[in-house]
Amino acid sequence: MEFKKWHYLWILALSLTVTVYCFGPNMNARWWGVDDHEIMDFLGPAQTVKIRDIPQLLVTKTEVGQPGSNLRYRPSYYIIKLLQASFFGLEPQLWYAYNLIVSFTFFTVIFYLLMAWIGPALGTLCWIWIVSPYYWSDIFSRLGPGEIHAALGAALFSFGFYHSWNSTKHNIKVDVVWLLTVTGAIVAAGSKENFVLLLIPLLLLLYRTRKKKLLTPLRLISLGAAIMYIVGIASVVVMALVRAKHDFYANAVGPGDRLYLLLHYFTNLTEHAFLVCLTLTFSLAAYATGFFSEKFYIRPELSRLRQIFGPIFVFQCVLLSISLSQYVFYNGSWPTQMRYDFPGGMLPALGVFAIFRGTVIFFEASKRHWKYLAHFAAAILTLAVIAKEKPQRLRLAALENVQRTSVFTKSIESIRDKISGRFGVPLVFSSHSVWDYELTFSIQRFLNVYGVSNPMALELVKYKPDTFPTGSLERSLSQRLKGISEVGGSGFISSKTAKSSAPCFGVGLSGPAGKACEDLGRAW
Repeated sequence: MEFKKWHYLWILALSLTVTVYCFGPNMNARWWGVDDHEIMDFLGPAQTVKIRDIPQLLVTKTEVGQPGSNLRYRPSYYIIKLLQASFFGLEPQLWYAYNLIVSFTFFTVIFYLLMAWIGPALGTLCWIWIVSPYYWSDIFSRLGPGEIHAALGAALFSFGFYHSWNSTKHNIKVDVVWLLTVTGAIVAAGSKENFVLLLIPLLLLLYRTRKKKLLTPLRLISLGAAIMYIVGIASVVVMALVRAKHDFYANAVGPGDRLYLLLHYFTNLTEHAFLVCLTLTFSLAAYATGFFSEKFYIRPELSRLRQIFGPIFVFQCVLLSISLSQYVFYNGSWPTQMRYDFPGGMLPALGVFAIFRGTVIFFEASKRHWKYLAHFAAAILTLAVIAKEKPQRLRLAALENVQRTSVFTKSIESIRDKISGRFGVPLVFSSHSVWDYELTFSIQRFLNVYGVSNPMALELVKYKPDTFPTGSLERSLSQRLKGISEVGGSGFISSKTAKSSAPCFGVGLSGPAGKACEDLGRAW
């Protein structure tokens, strides 16, 4: 498709409007206890990260320095996050501004590619379907998910790959988009392990570029670096899985278990799986029709099917492979309407609208009324998707994020202000739920960053390891919390030591503070 000025304006205007409307409220958000404590761990009491300290922090505080010891391996994610900590510091508005820029970039690139592939009208309707699901709020209305950076990488890769694939000559512009492709692959694969499957289109791009005799030293070296980087990540993850014999969620990772899940995806025909199978079959059939029509001059006007559905089918296959990896990675509990649906959640929309586009092309010359009927049907379907997904929920989620982060940050500031000047007086956290596990360390980190150096301790209220089944996650978490409570560790002193020294301060987690100390209220 040949883009005109109004096409670019339409893409930018609609992408900006949707981004600001859905995620703009987050610019008033503050810190959240569940995800953001990792940022506090990086910042420390100094409230900053120096650029020169990033390599050391990568080695000592992230999985990057211990490949194979963790079931996750996301070097790009942590490099970007440490750079953010260095530049943004203790200003949550800057962190959310980054999210806003990434969401705008991703939505704009997807919109551009859709219009290039299936035209302005269908491209707009398909884009509306893609940006409507609720899972986008779980990505861009939070600061912790790796999907934020994976979305940025996916945008750079998709834009660069599209233009690199279609390039026919050597020039600086093509070299730039080539580097975007490589950079995007590195960022995406290093932020979310599913994206290591971008190795497949990278190898296809290498083959195509070499065949067209456009493979310059710059392109070969940069692409080779990306391929080695992705292979390295995949190797580390596989090594960790083989060693652990289970995945991040304690599921078996034997070949039989993984094969069963793959078969289950296609046999357990959910709405998502059905649409994926149907649309992939149609795209392949349309491509084959165009190919044979052009090769044997059966219906020359159908040759455009090959041009349209070639890139779409390749893109669908990439998304399908990532979708299958997500399905297997999350042990069959997918889609979830959470951030884990990215990017496979986009596949049904792309596939369905590819069918509409194929219908338009097929009848464009002879029966124009079918073209208008296809557009009308696409519009009706999009309205149905909007009614189902209720995209206004994205804005409501952002507003809810503002409220909850404001409450949490104010509770941290309140504790800091109440104990100001009373150095050495212990803080005792009273945990009423085993699920306070992450929050216990989160609040400790936040208080340290906010200038609280008082000793801290933990006591368990109304639960202990014996109350949970043997081998359960709850039992494992409560055992560690009990150990911290009784003997200290991880920056805590024992609760007995803390309460034996009068006075002490009490902070409640999932319930009220203990009665033995001066009550500072609930932090959660």
